[in-house]
Amino acid sequence: MVIPLGPMQMAGPEAVPEVVKDKYSKFWWVIAVLLVTLAVSEIVTHDVFAVLFHSLLAGENPSLTGGVATLASGGRDARVGYQVRREAFWGLGIRASHAEAPAFDGCMFEPACSVCRQRCQWNLFSWVSWGLFARAPLALSEGHVRPERLFPSRHARHHQGSKLDLAGDWALLQEKFEDIVRATPLIDKQKNIYITTVAGRSYKLSAEGQLIWTHYTDGKGSVPGVGSLWESVMLLLTRKGFLIAIDIDTGTERWARKITEQVATATDCALLTQGLIIVSVMDPVPLVPQQEIENSRLMALSIEDGSFRWSFAPYRPTFNFQAATVDDDSFVFQDRTGGVYRLSTDGKLLWYAKTPDRESSTTAAVVLHDGRVFAVSNAGKQPAGLLHVYDYEDGEHLWTQELPHEANQAVAVGELAGSSGKTSLILGMGKNPGLPLIARVALSLPTIVVPLFWPFHLLSLSFPSVFAKKEGRAIFAVDAATGAVRWYHEMDPYHRPAAAGDSENVLARFRATQNGSNPNNEPVCLPDANAQPVIDGAGTAFVPFQDGKIYALRDDNGDGKISPEEVKEHLVGAGFQASPAMAPGLFAVIDCSGRLEVFLGP
Repeated sequence: MVIPLGPMQMAGPEAVPEVVKDKYSKFWWVIAVLLVTLAVSEIVTHDVFAVLFHSLLAGENPSLTGGVATLASGGRDARVGYQVRREAFWGLGIRASHAEAPAFDGCMFEPACSVCRQRCQWNLFSWVSWGLFARAPLALSEGHVRPERLFPSRHARHHQGSKLDLAGDWALLQEKFEDIVRATPLIDKQKNIYITTVAGRSYKLSAEGQLIWTHYTDGKGSVPGVGSLWESVMLLLTRKGFLIAIDIDTGTERWARKITEQVATATDCALLTQGLIIVSVMDPVPLVPQQEIENSRLMALSIEDGSFRWSFAPYRPTFNFQAATVDDDSFVFQDRTGGVYRLSTDGKLLWYAKTPDRESSTTAAVVLHDGRVFAVSNAGKQPAGLLHVYDYEDGEHLWTQELPHEANQAVAVGELAGSSGKTSLILGMGKNPGLPLIARVALSLPTIVVPLFWPFHLLSLSFPSVFAKKEGRAIFAVDAATGAVRWYHEMDPYHRPAAAGDSENVLARFRATQNGSNPNNEPVCLPDANAQPVIDGAGTAFVPFQDGKIYALRDDNGDGKISPEEVKEHLVGAGFQASPAMAPGLFAVIDCSGRLEVFLGP
């Protein structure tokens, strides 16, 4: 039903002359347009209170025309304008179902990490989620993926060396659940592909795209991180602290053990080594709600049954935990400020390299290669990226390369086209994307005024550059031994308020989390500026970015420059958190919206 507001009666008995209305309405519409323009510019500059003030005035002025006209025609009753305004404000057609709407708990978002990724758990006011954004609920049923062959096999493969054409052999897209995907696809020895969504759905597909089985974590919680394959099981860690072992042949659970109370929403990667699975968890869970909720302890468990072995508390929390090892009874990792640790597999600290800037933050991770540890972080109040390198044995600092943009992903290591026989690093750079406009408003303003910004949300979908600053981004290659720059490619700035796909899907995802059809999902992906790059056997570097495109780069002539013909791009759709997955003759990418594209080779 429409929200009841009581009778709307005119306070003055006499009508306002039409000629006076026409005269003054034009004036007030001009003022309203100016106020809307001010509000839009203040959204870009994040001046929230000014946005609210000017938006309310803009919405108020046209409806106040009657009141102003009344005053101009003799001041018969100044209350007319107030009543018309009130009717216009509340008469938005907002509907509520008091029997079905969830209870309002006093907040709209619970930020998980405001500095790193600002992932949130949403609790919108019931009349917003069940009224203004109401639509038929999504059905929970099997058969929710459909392999869809988009390109025949005759298309050129990107990994054949000289060609950079990006055309997939097949692709599939989730059709019903609209789950967010941040986890990199996993590939087994038979080239089967395993996909896990944040909502807790896992799929096993053949290399040709046939669905073999599905699994759903259901009440055990969402899966924020990346799964792991170990012999005949796939291991998942849920937000509710369950470690689950899934039989990769049947898709059934072999065992599930609750190992902790809670896990943060970071895209962590478990480390499997020496019979252990090493994960990052939230321990202890904060007693007082905090703006930044992050994993604060490493935990080692038995791969066989999930039983506890040891734990370790780093000096700073981790984010997107991703450790590296050479199976020598030790491993390295970094915390969210860029501090680097080497631990033994029995939990003893071997060395620690203090971060260059303890107040800064990053969502990147370390990479280990040839006795060197490559760490990526940021420094400064207006953060700029740092690539810093350490000796694996004793943690000695070897060199640092300062970067022109923020660095929020790990490097890739390999040989590049144009630099044959030399090991290089590839790194993508750029500021991590923000929240969709409607989400930023919901975080900053009282719930009751959020519907006023619905038109701005629609405008942000059609004219995203109006609501965002230009953010620089680039890809560069350096010598792995010395840090000398091999080439640098500056890209067109990113000019949208959020990653591709987030603004377009935020309301549908949020609605599904609230009406119970998809409770484990999250409304926004909030990926990094780019996913971790990969380098194929032909020396092509592939870097997925937040604009939904994968960029393929090759310095074929070795001149230290990337010319226009040496960079190709392929649009998948939404932004990327998941790195591409590679196996001999197979290349798989998946974006935040769950579109999987697979490229097959000989």
